[in-house]
Amino acid sequence: WSPLTVVRFLLSFVDKGEIEVADEKHEEEGGPHVMFEELGVYALIGMLRVHCLMGDYESGIECTDHIDLAGRHEHVCVPAAHASLHYYLAFAHLATRRYA
Repeated sequence: WSPLTVVRFLLSFVDKGEIEVADEKHEEEGGPHVMFEELGVYALIGMLRVHCLMGDYESGIECTDHIDLAGRHEHVCVPAAHASLHYYLAFAHLATRRYA
């Protein structure tokens, strides 16, 4: 598969999970199902990995902006996904020389 195709699939999962507006929608009725929200979070982690493998570290960091690492999305309970998130995010920060 080409990287563009993979990113398109992952973006469709993120759209289905409504990650950007999930905090407001859970207060109301009719928000996305929890399964779709978690699938969207895992898709964002996958996008981070794809961007880092392609060498586009800025885009990788930008795609994780919607993941709340200290709050709502700390329930990334799959250990491999949790490790991948922090590994690739740290690698992208080091590659872009954002040490602090």
